[in-house]
Amino acid sequence: ATPNPVSIVANGDFESPSVGGVNWKPYSNQQSFGGWTVSNGSVDVVHERYAQAGSGQQWVDLSGSAVGAIHQDLTTVPGRSYTLRFAMSGNPEGPPQVKQMDVYWGDTVIGSPTFNTSGHTRQSMGWVYLEYPVTATGASTRLKFLSQSNGAYGPGVDNVSVIQRN
Repeated sequence: ATPNPVSIVANGDFESPSVGGVNWKPYSNQQSFGGWTVSNGSVDVVHERYAQAGSGQQWVDLSGSAVGAIHQDLTTVPGRSYTLRFAMSGNPEGPPQVKQMDVYWGDTVIGSPTFNTSGHTRQSMGWVYLEYPVTATGASTRLKFLSQSNGAYGPGVDNVSVIQRN
C-alpha cells in the first residue's frame, strides 16, 4: 500500500495556536502564529464558535482590521511538481459581498479566486476547494495568500496543503 502523501505546509488547518475562549484572535503585520507570518495589514484567526471552519475548528480571515496577507516559506525541491490545495470562503458579515484574494507561489500570482458570500451565513460558510499545480524553482518557496477585499470581513482560507506530485 502507498502511504498517504504528507503536506509540506505547517499548520495548514490553522489549529495552532488555539484562540482559546474568544471568537477570533487578530494578528498584525510581522506577527507570526503556528508557522505562518502576517506580511501585510492584519488577519484574524477565527474559531468555529463564531463562524464555520472549512476543516477543524479554526480558519483565517485575510482581512482583519486592514487588508492582510499571510505567508509560509516551504522547503521544496527545485524542479519538483506539487499540488497546492486549500478551502476558500468569505466572511459574510460585511461588505463587499464578493471576496477576492491573490495566491502567490514564490513571487508569482498563480490565482486570484473570488467567493460570493450571497446566501451564506456564519453557520453555513459555503467553503469550496481550489487546486493549483505548481513547480518549485528553489530549495525554498514562499506560499502567500493576500486579501484583495478592502476593510474587514475578507476572504477566508483553511485546510491548506502542498503535496508532491508523482
